[in-house]
Amino acid sequence: YETSRGSFGGDIWTVYYRSLDTLDVLSINGHNMPGNNLFPNRAYRDRRVPNFNSVAPGIRPMTSDLYNAGIEYQLSTSMVVRADYIGNHLIRTIEDMGVVVNGNEVFQFVNPGEGIAKTYLSSSATPNNFPTPKVQRDYDALEMTLTRRFHKGFSGQASYVLSRLYGNYAGMANSDEIMLPTSNVVSPTTQVSGGSVARAGTTASRAYDLDETLFDAHGNILAGRLATDRPHMLKLYGNYVHPWGGKKGQSEVGAFFRVQSGEPISTAVQTVNTVQVYVNGRGDLGRNPAFNQTDLMVAHEFELAEKKMLRFEFNAVNLFNQKTNLFTFNQVNRGANTANDPTTGIDLSGTNLLQGFDYRPMLNSLTAKGVSAYDPRFGMPALWNTGFSGRFGVKFLF
Repeated sequence: YETSRGSFGGDIWTVYYRSLDTLDVLSINGHNMPGNNLFPNRAYRDRRVPNFNSVAPGIRPMTSDLYNAGIEYQLSTSMVVRADYIGNHLIRTIEDMGVVVNGNEVFQFVNPGEGIAKTYLSSSATPNNFPTPKVQRDYDALEMTLTRRFHKGFSGQASYVLSRLYGNYAGMANSDEIMLPTSNVVSPTTQVSGGSVARAGTTASRAYDLDETLFDAHGNILAGRLATDRPHMLKLYGNYVHPWGGKKGQSEVGAFFRVQSGEPISTAVQTVNTVQVYVNGRGDLGRNPAFNQTDLMVAHEFELAEKKMLRFEFNAVNLFNQKTNLFTFNQVNRGANTANDPTTGIDLSGTNLLQGFDYRPMLNSLTAKGVSAYDPRFGMPALWNTGFSGRFGVKFLF
């Protein structure tokens, strides 16, 4: 939906850059824009240029290879141990690949690295027609599971996953594009008024939009462990049912515990095109703290008559009200991956990205104009998991 709307004229996004020549700011609106035009190429910047010939000839569908292999051994009548390998390797995707023309981004929908998208048109001083890096998103995991089938009132499971998610493409749900609640901006989602913290499913993410999205500050093509990489995950589940006999019914208690590695943190610097560049590659700042959570369920059923029961149930999510940092503010300069502060983005239009660049003098030159380009939130915790919540329910079963 976002792909077709944004490319074929259904979405309008224009940005006007004007000098502030009046103190009557309440009079400024879309029909009254006093002051000099500061945009060098035309009256405004068009962030959604319609292009009805934007689909590459012979474009091919998104393709991935999926491998699953497992072995299971029964230890006893109620105990089973299992080992599984899961491999999911992205072969091809569809993305919008763009270039800046007269200050506006113009896109085509392509298979990156294939067909007309084998080479890239530069929006910077990088030589044109350099090879477009093919999409890479490789997930490999080994899972070990011990399961106790329901026996003598008890069932349970323990599992451990060792995995790696590596590549240069986060996928259709882009975990690289995070909109924090403190930015007052969210990613729009269909039929959800509140929006999403992460970029919702789309083939029109910021990946491959401009050549500056492909490089770090050292001239390397960007690749590494992706934002949803969790090398270690342990899950424990147990459930116990105790019958009291007769109309006293039965009691039930269940618990679920999960602990997993934290998210990789990458230093980001925003450009004038509202693109975050991972200047030191992926994961240079380490990881967020390990996440763990315990959930509990307690229930009791009273037998009222034959095949009629009254069930009381209480569910507790995040039983111990733990608050774990899920996202560390990773952008050096102001803007927070939005267009909220366009004056603090670095301009890479004159940079040969293959030779690398030093972003610090660029930010210092912006700061020298009077307002610091640096965001004081850099490196601070920015997003936490939801605290304790409980739900009590009564059910009549018949």
